Amino acid sequence: QALSPKARHVLELAACLGHVVDVELLKVLDQQQLLPSSSTQDDMTPQGTIKATCYSDKGLQEQQSTVFELALEEAKNEGLVQLIGGTCKFTHDQVQQCAYELLCGNHSPTELHFRIGKYIVKLLSDASVVSSNTESHL
Repeated sequence: QALSPKARHVLELAACLGHVVDVELLKVLDQQQLLPSSSTQDDMTPQGTIKATCYSDKGLQEQQSTVFELALEEAKNEGLVQLIGGTCKFTHDQVQQCAYELLCGNHSPTELHFRIGKYIVKLLSDASVVSSNTESHL
């Protein structure tokens, strides 16, 4: 069974961060839309239903968070990742490699690594967003 575009997007982003990724950091980065618009980013939930339009920033963030969590759960249910103690861990290095190769086929990994790094540096001033797991990763 094919993964939803959102689940593929989340896995591509996670693959850039490493084998074990802090879920909160992944969620924050996902909400920043660091990947350019493509077939992996659309207005579909993992079940394929169109997202309702939200007019408030808080409502939109909550909706993005729910879609993110559904996508991560989909990847977990497919056996691609494990969710352990606030982290997302690829079940095998080959799964991470495939997700990264999918990213390379759709985007410039160098550009995405730059955008992620730039955004993480910005986040480091806010300790409530970046956990100690993430800081040790850096």
